[in-house]
Amino acid sequence: MAAVDAASANNSVVLSSAAQLGALAAGVLLLVAGQRLLPLISAACGALAGWALARSLSMTFVPEWSLLAAGLVGATGGALVGAAALRLMLAAIVGTGGALIFAVGALILVESGFVPLSAPGAESALDGNTESTVVDLPSQSRALRLAGASWARRSVSSGVSAQTTWTEATTAWDATEPTLHTYLLACTVAGGGICLAAALIFHRQACAAFSAALGAIITLGAGLPLLQTLSGGALPLPQRVAAWLLLGIALACGGWAIQSVSHHRVQARKSQEH
Repeated sequence: MAAVDAASANNSVVLSSAAQLGALAAGVLLLVAGQRLLPLISAACGALAGWALARSLSMTFVPEWSLLAAGLVGATGGALVGAAALRLMLAAIVGTGGALIFAVGALILVESGFVPLSAPGAESALDGNTESTVVDLPSQSRALRLAGASWARRSVSSGVSAQTTWTEATTAWDATEPTLHTYLLACTVAGGGICLAAALIFHRQACAAFSAALGAIITLGAGLPLLQTLSGGALPLPQRVAAWLLLGIALACGGWAIQSVSHHRVQARKSQEH
């Protein structure tokens, strides 16, 4: 019985290591060549979705059609749509990420005092008495930012429901001052719009940056646990979020640089040939 359990444990370790190795290879490939792979990945995802959708619609509405023919037609259309929609999907992703980054940056600027939104010592008359009313916007900004980070962390780790998260976010948002609302909304919309436009205009660079970031996430998520498994637990993993963040940024910047240099070399070679 013990031998069977040991063999089963060994098999699970081997399968886990193989899956991590495959994910690591995919992450490295995205890091160094994701700019060329994203159109193919988008087309492949569109083809799979078109295949499944066409077969389902064929069985429901035109059962006399061959499922193979319907699937092929749907896969072809889905591949074309996926390849064409890559620019818009990538721009939407980059715009959303830019909006979040600008929002967090705006809150940090308020906390640090670089962006004063209220005049300290503003006076207001209450019941005929003049009292000094000071709105501590930096504290509200920091509380809002920390609350957002806490919700994101709990949603990933413990699966907090979307309704609960939305209720908590609405409560925290209502507790802050309207001045902070206006400033934060303006920065978020401006950041999202700028990043969206940049991704649409500089599509190739956006592909390189997005694929490098995605490759860095996959590489870290698979590579470090694989090293720990191969070392038998002797290699400790970083416990702080800042360490993972710095490693991810370094990998993403390195992957973006590699892809940019590779693209420039290809362009220079083509120009020399012409």
